[in-house]
Amino acid sequence: MSVVLQAGGDIDFVGEARSGTEAFELCRKLKPDVLLVDLVMPEMNGVAVIQKLREEMPDIRCIALTSYDEAELVRDALDAGAISYLIKNLPLEALAQSIRDAHAGKSTIADEAIKALRLDKDGGAAT
Repeated sequence: MSVVLQAGGDIDFVGEARSGTEAFELCRKLKPDVLLVDLVMPEMNGVAVIQKLREEMPDIRCIALTSYDEAELVRDALDAGAISYLIKNLPLEALAQSIRDAHAGKSTIADEAIKALRLDKDGGAAT
C-alpha cells in the first residue's frame, strides 16, 4: 500500500506500526501530518491511540481505517478526534484523496459508517 500511496508524489509514507503502542511512539518520533489508524490493534486500540494523540500531538490528523462499520465504533473514533472514518474496502486512489483531504482539514466519512449511525439513531429502522 505504501508504494501505491507514494506513487502520486504528494504523499510520503514515513512509517508503519504493528501495535497501538508502537504507532503512538512512532508518531512521537516521526511527527506525521496524517496517521492512518486501524481500530483493532494489540496493546492499545485505535480509539485510544487517536485520543492520546489528540491530547499530546493535536496537529496530527487521524484517519480511522477499519473493517468495522458499527455505530459505536464510528462514534468512539470520531469522539476521540478522528478527522475521518474509512472502511478498508475503498479503492487506493480514494484512500489517497482522503489522506490529502485530512491534511487540508477536510473530513471523509465512509457511506457505511454514515448508514450505521443513521440506523442506530433511528433504532435500526431503514432510511
